[in-house]
Amino acid sequence: MEKSNSMKAALLDFDEMEIWNCSSDGSFYCKSTDKFTVKPDTEPVKSSKSIERCTDEVEVMHFRSLHALSHNLRFVTEFPELCDVKFLIGEDEVPVYGVKAVIGTRSRSFYKLILKHLKKPGVNRTPKRSTPRKNKKCSRKSQHLEVPVRTYDTDVFRRLIQFVHSGSVSITMETVVGILCGAVQFGFKDLEKACLEMIQRGISKGSIENLIIKAREYNQHKSAAELLSKLCSKDK
Repeated sequence: MEKSNSMKAALLDFDEMEIWNCSSDGSFYCKSTDKFTVKPDTEPVKSSKSIERCTDEVEVMHFRSLHALSHNLRFVTEFPELCDVKFLIGEDEVPVYGVKAVIGTRSRSFYKLILKHLKKPGVNRTPKRSTPRKNKKCSRKSQHLEVPVRTYDTDVFRRLIQFVHSGSVSITMETVVGILCGAVQFGFKDLEKACLEMIQRGISKGSIENLIIKAREYNQHKSAAELLSKLCSKDK
């Protein structure tokens, strides 16, 4: 958190490690919670004569390191060679990179946007063979699917894509309105809630004028237009 004008929304779980013991009755005992439960992804082994149950205690460890995963995915967008989609932001078409598989599985709206451009004629067309040097250049140009996005500021959209990949994002008063619009458009309810809380905090601290300016910049988005109406009524 950057003093009073920024907020970080971290929406991934912490690392988890659970050790399961198999008891004689076929149920599993989790040491970390001290509760008996039936482990959903484990089935008893069937034989031709009878169903064999676990008689000896067997320990199974399930370890998840989500913090390391989110940290690595946070920076993958900074390496264009590891990405396969390039969003062209604004009139200047500033590139913001991402991974289609991650983006498409995180948001149905993003999936539809990517699919729309994948279906455009010539997108996946194999480049014509010529000299080896020219072929190398062609392959570099064709490795990214290009998707134009005109209604977002570059910094805002870059933060949004960072959130899509890693589950965390730094929100400031300068970017909160744009990120709110992105959260609504692409269906991130948790991020939308975080932005609304940030906006409410800004209103209580007297940042209405700055929020109004930003809301006007994103007035083509329904969520920003509604926010602008509310802010103007409070500013009177």
